[in-house]
Order: sequence, then structure tokens, then C-alpha cells
Amino acid sequence: MPVNKEEKPVEAPNHWQLFRDLMVFQFKLAMDGLRDIVLFPLSFVAALAGLVLSSDNPGKYFNRLLEFGRKSDVWINLFGAAEHYQQDPDQTSSDTYVKKLEEMLIAEYQRGGVVKNLKDGTDSVIDQIRKEAARQSRKAAKSASTSDPENQETDFTRKPDDP
Repeated sequence: MPVNKEEKPVEAPNHWQLFRDLMVFQFKLAMDGLRDIVLFPLSFVAALAGLVLSSDNPGKYFNRLLEFGRKSDVWINLFGAAEHYQQDPDQTSSDTYVKKLEEMLIAEYQRGGVVKNLKDGTDSVIDQIRKEAARQSRKAAKSASTSDPENQETDFTRKPDDP
């Protein structure tokens, strides 16, 4: 069983928790990537603007851009590290919006709407896939344990004249 930093047992996630975590991570990766795409050209513009417009402090605009980058990094919270750095617990982050969306989906599921039908159908498909995988695994194990010479491993390290 997984253990957290305080050495307390942590329950392993079920497939829906894994799916939720995957979707949240993908959403945050997309936000992080879009931010990087925007910051790439802006960093050149900020550096050039500082050189041209602020001879006494040429890094002025570039440093502001870096500060924006740091703040957006905490806001995106890609790997969940922002909880340790956030000063203001009331400060919103991408997790705030993820939580609101999750609450809406749970409410829709509880009403028995489309989300419930989608989840139940997906559960059924996952159960069928797991049953088929277990069947194939048993079949492979049974096949490997038979004495059929085609299923036996060959010792390629032995020389033909070795006893």
C-alpha cells in the first residue's frame, strides 16, 4: 500500500480517481504549455524594451515578466506543489476551478443525467476489459505451464556437445 510523507498508509486510487487526476494533469499541462508559448516571444520583447526604454534599469520589463511567470506557475500548480508556497489560502488557483467543475459533475451524476449514464457505461466497458485481460492472462499462464516443446524455453547458452 502506498505511504505518504508522514508514513501513514494511503488508499490506492480507483480507476475514476486515476482518470480524474489524469484529466486535471492534462488540463494543467495545456495551461502551462500555452503560458510558455506566450512567454517565449514576450521575453525577447521585454528584454528589448528594457534596453531601449530604461537605460538605468534594462532588466525592468524582463524581471516583471519573470515575476509573472513565477506567479502563474504557482497558480497553475502543475505538480501540486503550490500549497506549500501559497501565502494566502483564499488566493485562487487552477485547482479552484477544477474543484468547481468537479462539484458540477458530481451534482449532475447525482441527478442521474448524462454524466451518470456515461460513467455507468464506462464502468461496464472497463469491467469487460478487465475480465478479458484476466482470461487472457490465465490462458497464457496455462499455456506456459504445459509440457508442449514449443512453449518450453530454449537454452541458447549450451553448446551442442555439452552433456
